[in-house]
Amino acid sequence: MRYWIGLMLLTGLVAVGCAGGGVQLDERTGKPFPISPTSPRELGLKYYSVNLFSQYHVAHAYLDGVNVRSCYSGADPENVRFKMVEYKNRPAEPGYFLNRKDIVARSGEGLDFPAKHQFIGSRKTNSRYGDWVQFDSFCGDWTAGGVVSLGIRDKRSWSIEQFIETRKIWTQRFNADEIARGTVFRAQRQPAENVVRNGNAWVYLHERSPTVPGADESETWILPIGDSNYYFCLSFGYMSGAKAANDAEYLRIRGLVEQIVDSFKVEKL
Repeated sequence: MRYWIGLMLLTGLVAVGCAGGGVQLDERTGKPFPISPTSPRELGLKYYSVNLFSQYHVAHAYLDGVNVRSCYSGADPENVRFKMVEYKNRPAEPGYFLNRKDIVARSGEGLDFPAKHQFIGSRKTNSRYGDWVQFDSFCGDWTAGGVVSLGIRDKRSWSIEQFIETRKIWTQRFNADEIARGTVFRAQRQPAENVVRNGNAWVYLHERSPTVPGADESETWILPIGDSNYYFCLSFGYMSGAKAANDAEYLRIRGLVEQIVDSFKVEKL
């Protein structure tokens, strides 16, 4: 089963769709999505202001464009408020406030929206690779230059250390299996690095897998948020051939991803 690296790389993107397999249509217009950032639907950045459970304020950017889904769907980008959603018959779950103007206009007030699968994730297991947690993302998109996703996770469900160790173990097992089969497939994973960008201390991961279609190379930036239980996880997957050739589409998305990393500003409330 060779899907595991792709699973970890593209976690949360199943709701977005898959690249390839024919022309993708914009549901709103019925027309094909643009295949190039140089088309009229130029990709850019949108900025978000996030209140993280009244503990931290996090400002950051993410991709913006007609064929890009907004982060924190239903929330006002300038006032994203995470909270615990209360229930009568079951424990409270992490979520956020649907306070976008059109939603408030229809409902008369904002609504609570659960985000358990983004923060807590779903526990998975099999006999070959053991236990892990699969998380949904708050935003994730395929572009001509690569696939990008952004999520927020609760380290009490799956810590940064567990995330790194799982990737390491899976790479080792994958390569051992491929050697035993006599194939030439090999995954490559560089040791995790601590990187400071714009005053923020990130954990940076870089790996390659020959079995991930459309994104055989990936980079992940993980940002723990102060002394809270939460961390942001930004992933960028792309074709190694596009990187080697300095492909224009790849360079465009690479530049935007770098801007996203540098956009983060964290303040304790």
